[in-house]
Amino acid sequence: MTRRRFIILSLISFLTTWIGFSFLVSFNWVVRRLIEHSLKDLSVEGGIFKRILNDCEKQNHWRQFSLTKKIVIRIHFYFPFLSGVIPYHHKYLHYKNIIVGDFLMSTNYFFNGQRTDSIKYMGLPNPYNRFCSNPFSDLNFLNND
Repeated sequence: MTRRRFIILSLISFLTTWIGFSFLVSFNWVVRRLIEHSLKDLSVEGGIFKRILNDCEKQNHWRQFSLTKKIVIRIHFYFPFLSGVIPYHHKYLHYKNIIVGDFLMSTNYFFNGQRTDSIKYMGLPNPYNRFCSNPFSDLNFLNND
């Protein structure tokens, strides 16, 4: 075996192992790391992640992402340095914003005026189970004439 062949085979085996590992871990683990990485400036307790991921599994919240969308999320999450080369980077950013937005909407982050001192988990954003917090959502004041 020549030196060049050894180096090429080593690189191929390394990349295969890395890509294989990225598909062996669960999607919840990828989502948790994605949220932690995106919100690293906020002080979020670790228990919140466990509770929201358990609720997402119970309610099958990730069914909005098909298999191809999950693959795009995984590849872009594990290989961010290749964002200029890998296609669908803007779709990845869109999916990432959906995931992080769902996480923030399930906490009291916006109800506290975006203060980071006491972020608590409230529940998944489901309009059928939770009230609407918009003060102008009740338009009965128009009929008070």
